[in-house]
Amino acid sequence: MTNKAISSCVCLLLILAGVARGKRGEKADYGITQYDITVRIPETFDRMEVDALLELTKRSRAATDRVDILIGQNFRGAKVVNAEVSDMRSEPVSFTFDDTLLCVDLSRGHDDDAKQWLLIEYDLVKDASFYDEYSAFSFEISDSLCLVNASITRTDNWYPKIAGTMAERLAPFRFVIDVPERFEVMASGQLQDVVVDGGRKMLQWQNYEGITDRSLYFFAQEQSRITKEFSDGLMVIMYAPEGARTENMDYLADVIHKSYRFFEETYGDLPWEEYKIMSFAYGYSGLFNSSNAPSALFNAEIVNNDIYFPVRSVIHEVSHTWWGNVVSSNADENYWLYEGFGKYSEIVGIRPALGADVESLSFFRLKLCTLPYIDYVPSIKNSQDVDDIVLRTVSAYYMGATYLRMLRFVMGEDNFYAAIRDYVSKCRGKCIDTEDFLSIMKKHCKKKYHALLADYIMNPGYARYQLQKLRTLFDGKYYLHWYVIGNVGDKDICVPYRVKSDLANYTRTLFLKKGQYFDIKVASELEDSVDHVTIDPAGIYPVCRAGVKGPGATLYENAQGEVKAYNIIDEGPFGTAGITEDMSLLRLHEEELAGKGLEALNQLTLRPPGTELVLLVRSGDNDPSEIVVRY
Repeated sequence: MTNKAISSCVCLLLILAGVARGKRGEKADYGITQYDITVRIPETFDRMEVDALLELTKRSRAATDRVDILIGQNFRGAKVVNAEVSDMRSEPVSFTFDDTLLCVDLSRGHDDDAKQWLLIEYDLVKDASFYDEYSAFSFEISDSLCLVNASITRTDNWYPKIAGTMAERLAPFRFVIDVPERFEVMASGQLQDVVVDGGRKMLQWQNYEGITDRSLYFFAQEQSRITKEFSDGLMVIMYAPEGARTENMDYLADVIHKSYRFFEETYGDLPWEEYKIMSFAYGYSGLFNSSNAPSALFNAEIVNNDIYFPVRSVIHEVSHTWWGNVVSSNADENYWLYEGFGKYSEIVGIRPALGADVESLSFFRLKLCTLPYIDYVPSIKNSQDVDDIVLRTVSAYYMGATYLRMLRFVMGEDNFYAAIRDYVSKCRGKCIDTEDFLSIMKKHCKKKYHALLADYIMNPGYARYQLQKLRTLFDGKYYLHWYVIGNVGDKDICVPYRVKSDLANYTRTLFLKKGQYFDIKVASELEDSVDHVTIDPAGIYPVCRAGVKGPGATLYENAQGEVKAYNIIDEGPFGTAGITEDMSLLRLHEEELAGKGLEALNQLTLRPPGTELVLLVRSGDNDPSEIVVRY
């Protein structure tokens, strides 16, 4: 075996050992306890030059003389080249580097064996995957935009990390961005100093006192930096494109201010009095105490729809200061702890931020957009494990948010928010997982609901119920309509149900353990066949009647009155039948689809397994044709 092969083999074994040591409850031999990182953008705009000075601390007396460092893992669109390593005396240190693994020899040691400093120098350049989906969202280097985006885990390791500690919180840092003078920069942490010299601008950032980001990021563009200061002391720092409208800036700053303060009151105070937002060509991303938003929100008329898109997305991103940053997790294992909480917060934040009550309507739409996929989605806990972005979104965002709304109902408003504040307080600045969340929530929840808390996260799909009308009896004065509700799924059910007749009209709570049944008698002066019992009358909870299957697509009617299917998944009945998003859906059997409305359209597509639907469709200017959809 050659020396190079031996080195590669040793590195592989070391990285495997490092990952094993980094599992929950265990520690790698070394930890990074301080970062001093400088990123320079040269005038050639062909690379980012990184100098990363690391303070290493031994975590084990039996630590080896090697430290295994990852650079560039999970980094889309870029690779690390030209790596060099030296010590605190600027003397070269022996190392090997293979793709993303840097194996450093520490055998020479220093005066203080417990702590050592390493300087790792390298360049970041575009790789072959740069033009793949999301790459430019993660990394860009050009004469108009330079960025490293730390949204979720797309760039979680562009800077050095000890192997096996990928999910840990970032150590305290000093972060310097050296760019051409014309650029403004938004970056991790709090801005400490700006030096302009010789056509260059150096901006120094450091972590907010008492907490660090879960990753480092920066965005450099030719923009204007504008600060909006509110009477309560919060500063909203805005990086705006050319042509930004004053009214838009005022509006966005107000939405950020109100939602930020609402989340502080609801989830827990923050000691920092600033929030940053930058115009971004690639859409939204929520970072620590900052976010990006599309350029159109800055320089075009903002027209919100009936549930306040697009501005509600800004509220979502503001909430990520808490969900993913104040409280952090490994998104490779607990993606929903970011996005389920973000989606829930987006909805409940609309009223305080925008003065509009669309909470019930928003959760209703979420459920409506979830039901088509209930047979195909992974569990909320495993949402990150599915490749299909539609199913990942449905599980982590939509089902995660409806799960939290259900907990609010089950636990009661006061108990739920007390539990959430306890969760934030106990997990602040840590990297936690779903089990941590559950253990805290259970302390605020009646024991009879504990199985429900876990089942809706760990098991896929919704709870399933049967609702049957057994018979109608006449007691000499009234007709008694007898119904039975059965829990036939794998989750306990706790949900509102409504009883309505000419003699009764009330809403109560139904709690059924798996396999249980519940009888209801409804009095009426009428001998009719009307359904008197409705489960989940608002249509916002994660329950569904048994015996139906979703189409794996969502229907809507566009502004031209055409019914379309979107978010079509390959394995669903619509995808298997060959329906595509460019088709107009004209008739279901002989029933016209246009004009039915969002709810009716999507309820029509929930069918028992074995059903065949005949759809009349038209693709482009072609003549209409029939497609058979099999469930």
